[in-house]
Amino acid sequence: MSNRIYNKLLENKIENLINSFKYTSRDIFFDEANNRIIHPGEYGGYREKIIIDFLRITIPKTFDISDGFIISNNDEISTQCDIVIYDKEYTPTIEIDSLQKFYTVETVAGIGEVKSKLNKATLKETLIKLANSKKIKCNVQQPYIIKKKSNDNIFQPTVNIYDNIFSFLICEKLEFNLNDLDWDDYFNDVYNNFETNHRHNVILSIEDGFILYKGTLSEQNTILPYPSLVGNQLFENEFIQKENRSYRIYKLFASAMFDGISHATILYPETTKYIVE
Repeated sequence: MSNRIYNKLLENKIENLINSFKYTSRDIFFDEANNRIIHPGEYGGYREKIIIDFLRITIPKTFDISDGFIISNNDEISTQCDIVIYDKEYTPTIEIDSLQKFYTVETVAGIGEVKSKLNKATLKETLIKLANSKKIKCNVQQPYIIKKKSNDNIFQPTVNIYDNIFSFLICEKLEFNLNDLDWDDYFNDVYNNFETNHRHNVILSIEDGFILYKGTLSEQNTILPYPSLVGNQLFENEFIQKENRSYRIYKLFASAMFDGISHATILYPETTKYIVE
């Protein structure tokens, strides 16, 4: 049984998310006379702030949210991430004049991209960007675990789903026929050069629906925000279409975010490995 108060509060936040992301942002930044977005950088930043505000109510308070770059102790660096969710207690502050921010990958729990409208090609580009950033954590040298869901003290991202960064994409709309698409074939093509654990966790399209996975747990089919549970045994991709006057897809997204971030493995960011050659 659900909780009435929690649901009402969450639904209010969902309404704000939908209205601000779809309508208010365009009211502010869209030039009707010339049919174009003015100040696209500010427009994108405004939408990212909307998403961050919503995410703050879905993840534990021990984590913080911003944007920036992910770096590792073997000199890897990601492209700029729209959203970085990181452990507040253990993440060192690395900034350039408060403009460019860098986060040690050991303490990053989640990364996300925020987009407007995506076709098949731009969706693929965005997912590949996420996958390239996500796999940086898998290459950490001499990982030392400070927080982990399971009791074993081994960092094995190809085996343990929680050892990976939780990756997600939020967009306004997917501009292609969703019902006739074979999602498994499409994502197999997208991730042709990646390991299973580098795949996205969830995709939320404000106008269309929610994409995650369907697997069998305890002999029952269930939906879950992970591409696999053990090794490279892929789950099926599951598209849940948005229903009129229903908040279901947004509640599923909120639940997936809490699960993915709260269970993410956090490693100790040994700073000497970053600064001593």
